[in-house]
Amino acid sequence: VRFTASGKTVDGYVGGKPKDVLEELRDITSGEAPYAIFVVHEIDKTTKDYGLASGGWGPKIQDTFIGWSEAELVTLDSKINDRPRTIHTRNITFLYDGAFLSGNNGSLQAIAGERGGKRVGFATEADVVQQKKNTGLTVNDLIEYGMKEEWSGRIAMIAPLHPHSVDSLITILKNPKSSPLEGFADTFEAKGYSLEVKTEVLRVIAEACSVKTGARALDQICNHLFFEIEYDPKLYAADDNTITITEELARKLLEDYQRE
Repeated sequence: VRFTASGKTVDGYVGGKPKDVLEELRDITSGEAPYAIFVVHEIDKTTKDYGLASGGWGPKIQDTFIGWSEAELVTLDSKINDRPRTIHTRNITFLYDGAFLSGNNGSLQAIAGERGGKRVGFATEADVVQQKKNTGLTVNDLIEYGMKEEWSGRIAMIAPLHPHSVDSLITILKNPKSSPLEGFADTFEAKGYSLEVKTEVLRVIAEACSVKTGARALDQICNHLFFEIEYDPKLYAADDNTITITEELARKLLEDYQRE
């Protein structure tokens, strides 16, 4: 089950709310206390009210997860036989993530850095070695960032993630389930062409990725790589309708992107 804190709200405000996800979970499970992993994205956004008065949607979302993480029986909005449905959170594991770039007292990276040079969030590849040595964050860092003490104290484990290396990006490109290249192969196949991407091209794509955007940049770079080819595939295809992407061709097509 996935939930993105950014753009969501709570009871009393317009928009989707965390409880909606529990409604979906209840729909696909038979027991009142299902086993599930609840992934909450962008929890750093809940530290802000975005112009609302104190006690706006951010803090209220935090209050919601404070209760749920304490094994709470939640009354849902939907009903069965005129009785509200319920779901218990005791068997749900909550995983939280966020970039933590601009809290009440600066980025989490800056807050942790004051305690000894630790870095979190986005960093250069040169920082990876230092990150592996210094991976500790404390509950106090989260509180200073803007998260409530009651929520921070209920998070059992805190771990900063390292930025992608070129090799890890290549691994993503090789994986049929995650590689954006698969989508382009399907597109060309629908047009009557087969796509062949040479192994050395994967490194060209990975090296063109911005450190700040990591794996997200793979889609953007691949879109740029195939832009002209999609416009006129016949120009790049051999007699058997095979489009072969070589290192030389990839560097040529990405030249403008890298110059930017």
